[in-house]
Amino acid sequence: MGSMTENIADKAINDTRIVKQFTNPVKEPIDSDINLFDLLDNRAKRDPEGAMIEYKGDDGTWHPYSAQVFRDMVIDLAKGLIGLGVNKGDSVAIVSHTRWEWTALDMAIMSIGALTVPVYETNSAS
Repeated sequence: MGSMTENIADKAINDTRIVKQFTNPVKEPIDSDINLFDLLDNRAKRDPEGAMIEYKGDDGTWHPYSAQVFRDMVIDLAKGLIGLGVNKGDSVAIVSHTRWEWTALDMAIMSIGALTVPVYETNSAS
């Protein structure tokens, strides 16, 4: 008898209710010079004071960061990563709960051409 993992994998392969593939042809060429940071930068230029990220404070209320403030945080984090010696193509691990700071650090990592390696606190060695 195989392991439980093998049984789950076999079931996933044979059960079309679990995995479905959808394709949608690209209607316009994708500009290879545009990245996720460009989208953030354009958003900050278009509506600098508009809320970009909100977080729940200790008092239980939600507090926003504007697009401009969030973009500036991402830039500062990217500068810090570069200062620590992170280069294009390097891998950077983030170990954290899911939270807004993860998004900021992830965008900073990608903005300098490095790769994010997510490590969730619930990950285990097995």
